[in-house]
Amino acid sequence: MKRQFGRYVIADDEKDELGRGAFGRVYRAFDPNVNRYVAVKVISSESDPDLLDRFRDESTTAGKLEHENIVKVYDFDLQDGMPYLVMELLEGETLEKVIRSRMIFGRPIQLLDEVEIMFQVAKGLQYAHARNVIHRDIKPGNIMVLPNGAAKVMDFGIARVMDKDGTRRTRRGDVAGTILYMAPEQFKGLDADRRADIFSYGDVYYELLTGEHPFFANDPGTVMYRITACEPQPIRERIPECPSSLEAMIQRLMSKDREIRPDKLDEVIWDTQPILLRMRQERGAVLADAIPALLDAGDLERAQDAIHQVLELDPANEVARHLREHLLEEERRKTIRMRVQALAETGEEHAAARRLGEALQCFESACALDKSDASLRERRDELKLGIEKARRAGRLYSEARAELQDERLEAALEKCEQARSLDPENQTVAQLVRDLHRQIGRRRDAAALVRADEHRSRGDYEQALVILDGIEDSLAATLRGRVERDRAEAEFRRRRELFERALSKAREALVSQRLDDAIVSAEALCAEYPEEPAAADLLSEVHEHLAAQRRVAAVGNVGQAARGLIKEE
Repeated sequence: MKRQFGRYVIADDEKDELGRGAFGRVYRAFDPNVNRYVAVKVISSESDPDLLDRFRDESTTAGKLEHENIVKVYDFDLQDGMPYLVMELLEGETLEKVIRSRMIFGRPIQLLDEVEIMFQVAKGLQYAHARNVIHRDIKPGNIMVLPNGAAKVMDFGIARVMDKDGTRRTRRGDVAGTILYMAPEQFKGLDADRRADIFSYGDVYYELLTGEHPFFANDPGTVMYRITACEPQPIRERIPECPSSLEAMIQRLMSKDREIRPDKLDEVIWDTQPILLRMRQERGAVLADAIPALLDAGDLERAQDAIHQVLELDPANEVARHLREHLLEEERRKTIRMRVQALAETGEEHAAARRLGEALQCFESACALDKSDASLRERRDELKLGIEKARRAGRLYSEARAELQDERLEAALEKCEQARSLDPENQTVAQLVRDLHRQIGRRRDAAALVRADEHRSRGDYEQALVILDGIEDSLAATLRGRVERDRAEAEFRRRRELFERALSKAREALVSQRLDDAIVSAEALCAEYPEEPAAADLLSEVHEHLAAQRRVAAVGNVGQAARGLIKEE
């Protein structure tokens, strides 16, 4: 069922319940104002004024505490007479779960992990004690361990607040907290103070290291007896690798005589620091010894993680520092190689697009990053030379344009050809070369047309056609047609003149009765000029004359024969 406390929304009070205790329940809720999830602790009994007072104490005391190892309190209010406290939502595991499982986020917990956790708890409690805030319920369930290794103290719900005058807001003699973790003097009716928190801290420390509570029993009476009268088994008998100085410190924390216990957790922090330093160094050395094998196996990711862990543990570890510098140098070289490659590729793209200045800048940058690559320097020098040639080509192009303006096409073309030889990829120059060739060609063709027409006018048709054969445009085609027509007409006139002369001679032979000459000439005319009807007519006429001549000769022959017969008679 959905519930809401102020602006904090609990989507499902069953699914979003995170836990419950003696004083209330804790839910996961959403704060729409800052768009984040929070933990909302709701009191379980509205009718218990002492419980309500303790709940109010939690909001006022914990709300004043701002420390990385203490849970943050954001807000406190009442909803339908029901008080609630809004805290940061912690995604982690309670120390109670860690002790029970002997695992921390999926891996076996180690002695160093345990000391790191309790060192942070000491710093959080020390901060609270320095502000006259006593927790009064230090136990594994009130300590949260986050995935990043941070530890936070929770639930100051039964804390005692002391002002500078030492006045108390809970009644003297009240028994609060969890019996297993109470100090001996609390069973005598004394108020819990810093030393009571310190005793509880020692209990938790012992339990975390050994996995068992130092005074555990199945009934409260036996627990009270063991806390007040029995000494726990020495830690090193159970955990031989535990430093003796750490064991001694924890024994002092759990001293029955409160005066023997440290008065402040500052002493615990001071005593723990050298222990923690040695343990970190030892753990770092073990991890560092395994790094070369990871590098040899090519497992760079795990090697980098190991180096990071070592340096977090022991920033002065020479092996890890040396390997880190080596890997950083390799990474730097790799980054430089990638950067150089990218610059070279970009430079080539600029060069292909004729942005030679930008291309040169890319290769200058690449050469600055990698001074050992001869190919980069060679390409850079090529671009420099290319830029210089392009500049010279540009000047020649400008000069060619000026020559073109003055219609000195050959001079313009010469300069353009020089520019193109310097900068073959310059399409502007190449286009002008093509334009000039066309213009020069057109001008040359125009002159050729004039010469061809002059030859045509002189009747030199063959030479005119030879000139026109090299020209392909409409004017040349028109002139070529005219030349061919003129040549045909001239040829026709020539043949006509020859025909007329030959016809005249043949007629003279016919008239002169040189019929043999006439027949030869007429037949030749018909063969040479079949298209001329006059030639055929002449041939027919010659044949008629020949036939008449043959008839006359025949008559003559008959008459002569008759005369011969007459003489004989």
